[in-house]
Amino acid sequence: MQPLRLNVERSFWEKVNVVFNDEDGNPATGSFLAKYRIANSDETKAEENSKKTLLELVLLDVKHLELYDKDNELLKGEDLLHAAKIDPVIGNALVRTYGESVQKKPQR
Repeated sequence: MQPLRLNVERSFWEKVNVVFNDEDGNPATGSFLAKYRIANSDETKAEENSKKTLLELVLLDVKHLELYDKDNELLKGEDLLHAAKIDPVIGNALVRTYGESVQKKPQR
């Protein structure tokens, strides 16, 4: 049997599905990609990280997501990541997707 080999500093891209209400209050769906890193237990329990959210520890990047500021300017880079983290709908979808991804059941 070959040994299981994993990089403890690994990262991965995952599709994030979002369900939200459009401006008319109708349910709508969309998706984008998010790049996460695996945060180990020591990191999540560390005193210096006690005031950080999970997304502050694990979210590295997003693709195919367009968010705009109050002046209708497209957000980019860290501004885009910050807006995604604090938006209630997107933030919850990001956390849910991360949790599901790191807890995938093994294929038999």
